[in-house]
Amino acid sequence: MIVKLNIILFFSVFLLIGLVTLVGHFVPIANALPTSQITQVENTIFLGNKVMNKSQINEVSNSTILKQLGLYPVYQQLNNTIASLMAIAENPLNGFISFDNFPLVDLTNEMKMRYHGIPSDQEIEKRDLAKDVLANNKALLDISLLLPNGDRYLAEPYYPYQTNGSVFNFAHRDHFKGVMETNKPYLSGVLEAVTTDERIAILASPIYSDLENQKSMVGIQILTLNFSYFNNLLQSAILREGLNNTLSNDTMVIVDSNGTKIAGSFSSSNDNKTEFVDLQSYKNAKDGKSGSLVENINGRSMTISFAPVDIAQTKWILLSISPNY
Repeated sequence: MIVKLNIILFFSVFLLIGLVTLVGHFVPIANALPTSQITQVENTIFLGNKVMNKSQINEVSNSTILKQLGLYPVYQQLNNTIASLMAIAENPLNGFISFDNFPLVDLTNEMKMRYHGIPSDQEIEKRDLAKDVLANNKALLDISLLLPNGDRYLAEPYYPYQTNGSVFNFAHRDHFKGVMETNKPYLSGVLEAVTTDERIAILASPIYSDLENQKSMVGIQILTLNFSYFNNLLQSAILREGLNNTLSNDTMVIVDSNGTKIAGSFSSSNDNKTEFVDLQSYKNAKDGKSGSLVENINGRSMTISFAPVDIAQTKWILLSISPNY
């Protein structure tokens, strides 16, 4: 009788251990998203009463992480701005105009030397449309159209972005080469504008005579990004975090994939790449990860929250840096 009880007890313990092990395999799924009800069936996830596929659950997971990091509002604003810029890049001049007769005006050597493109009273329809796009996109400084050989055809605003400077051919620039090689939108690194000496980045994209089928490239559209807009975006985010309209002790920066600062919530003349590229948080974000780490910057302990933002063929990286007192 005692032997039978021992056998029963042994199998009971064995079944209990197996049950605990089985449950342990599913606990990480629930912990990945802190929700009240999560089950998973093949490629479908049921979150509460919602049914989502893997791409949707990844979006929910990313939103949850960003909210926990305190980055969600500024990330959304930044991501929405980039989405609107990419829409213009993928549909030159918002797709409102046909380029089947581009260029309409023959660009002469005299025009290139005197106007650095066609005169201001030429191609009025395209110039007016460029002005409208600029008026509705404060993240842009100017819009230019280049010919397939790299010559500037026109730029708006005409002054100073077409008239200033002596350069009228941009075939040597990386963004021009990137578009010609990939036939897709291409974002440059940080540059200095030849017309105004501003720090800028350029989002270049192909212009097709047949946009729908992306056939017959006839030129390249240039969107010059306005870093002041992104500075103001971050400064407003920091101001919202502060009390009584005072700045919080946190700082935010946007860094490109080369480690160069695009914008910051603080005024600084120091844009040394090593300030960011040596940070593990920067490296993680460059690998497409979001999260938070404690790291030392100039001998001070800092908590750094990080998230990547896709733009054209590359990434910008959003960092929020908080001192640990």
